[in-house]
Amino acid sequence: MSFSSKELVLALVLATLSAIGHCEVYKRVDPITGHVTFTNFPVMPKDSPPAEQPAPIVKPLRKESRAASMTVAPTKFPTVDQSEQKRRDADRLQILKDELAAEQIALAKAQQKNDSPALHRHRANVAALEREIVSVK
Repeated sequence: MSFSSKELVLALVLATLSAIGHCEVYKRVDPITGHVTFTNFPVMPKDSPPAEQPAPIVKPLRKESRAASMTVAPTKFPTVDQSEQKRRDADRLQILKDELAAEQIALAKAQQKNDSPALHRHRANVAALEREIVSVK
């Protein structure tokens, strides 16, 4: 029995994915066209032979619980005093406002040139910066 390169690649991908998630895989060959279909449920049209047995399931080597995978902050996490944080927030807001002004200038130039891709990009950037500025305030 020989396999095409597509079937081998598909088998390799399915074997890799089976380590990530658990599901049964069924193979069906169309009796008329010979087209091979892999699904996670049995497909049995009236005129086709029964689907083959599911491929063997490869279980992950180690299964961590969701709680075990969550990280816990250290007890002596560094903190910044309130006045320093306010200064940093003010600096961030000024940087965002400067970027917004530069984007608005670039948008105006793109409008003069009628450059559609640039217009779309600059409008999206202006909208994103305006959202960010609102979230900082």
